[in-house]
Amino acid sequence: MTATIEGTVAPGFEAVAEAFRENFEVRQELGAAFAVWQGDRLVVDLWGGVADRDTDRPWEADTTAVVFSATKGMVAAAFLRLTDRGELDLDAPVSAYWPGFERHGKAGITVGMLLDHRAGLCAVDRRLRIEDVIDDPDATEAALLAQEPLWKPGTDQGYGATAWGLYVGALFRHVTGETVGAYFAREIAGPLGADVFLGTPRDQLARRATTYPVGPAEIARTIVPKILGTRLPGALRRPDLEGRTYGNLILDRSSDTHRAFIHPVMAGGGLKRVNEEALLTAELPWMNATASARGLATVYAALANKGSHRTAKVWRKGAIEALAAKASWAYADRVLGKPLGFNQGFQKEEPHLFSPHEASFGHTGAGGSFGWADPTHGLGFAYVCNRMDHHLRSPRATTLARSLYRCVDGFR
Repeated sequence: MTATIEGTVAPGFEAVAEAFRENFEVRQELGAAFAVWQGDRLVVDLWGGVADRDTDRPWEADTTAVVFSATKGMVAAAFLRLTDRGELDLDAPVSAYWPGFERHGKAGITVGMLLDHRAGLCAVDRRLRIEDVIDDPDATEAALLAQEPLWKPGTDQGYGATAWGLYVGALFRHVTGETVGAYFAREIAGPLGADVFLGTPRDQLARRATTYPVGPAEIARTIVPKILGTRLPGALRRPDLEGRTYGNLILDRSSDTHRAFIHPVMAGGGLKRVNEEALLTAELPWMNATASARGLATVYAALANKGSHRTAKVWRKGAIEALAAKASWAYADRVLGKPLGFNQGFQKEEPHLFSPHEASFGHTGAGGSFGWADPTHGLGFAYVCNRMDHHLRSPRATTLARSLYRCVDGFR
């Protein structure tokens, strides 16, 4: 599509602008932004397209978007501040902070296991609606406490697509007496001047882009053949990673993948419901943060630069250094089926996707959005968009990341 691209890139980063424009011309981008801090310099600040296709409202420099699971990175950032300040011990059992948690096989689960998706709690099997999570926290917590681990805690890794946010959100309240969104706003986003919101204030809703989930036509054209491949003899067709994952999600109700995504139920519109005010203003610590690319990149700029950005000091240097290695890694995560790792809730990805440097970390979101920190080069970068796609890792996102590293260190 033809789109108006605005913003700036510093000398030497022209390839990023080319990749950003290419996403609109080749990969059906609708509206998006990409921002990169190198130290305290904003070397890439690009935006373009439309924030709402019904009104043709243009994407502006400060447009925000729902970033889905990139929300988890902001939650991890809040937990990092607690551990950095000595208010939370990663090696302590969760039950030390959350009385009653130990029931139903959960006694040995530590805070670190829970943050790194190694607790066996990638799903909540008791039926929950999204309205229950928003309106009835007591019933939601009862469902969490009743859940048994799907495997022996600490022995394997399975991405908790929704359950992770439910569990760590409840743990955060038990530790601090407040919600993670309120804490994040006061202790992290506020000092950094980052427009990232978990529980979006009503006065910030007007600049949010409308989210457009994958539609039926794209599902029929791209996802269904991948799923059908899982049901054909291997000699005839070998399904790819996404085929296996979507096959488990849709066809195999007993799979960890299906169980990880099914509750809480978003009936009456599915993912389109993220555009509803009630869902945007609530705190759903696994999926509903809204952010501008510049704001999300600002948080990661501090994480990439010894805990500081400009005049704000949020974490100590040692807290960041602890994130350099993989605390957990699975060559086939039990839920997503792909190589994936974590450290204190942050993702550690394959080096060909977002950064070639092992010390880097961040979090991706369904449909494409992501934020990333690279302490090796002092880079904090983020991409937000409003047209989702079905890929486990969006080609639009990886194209931008690779273009950045072509400019920084010649990465291909």
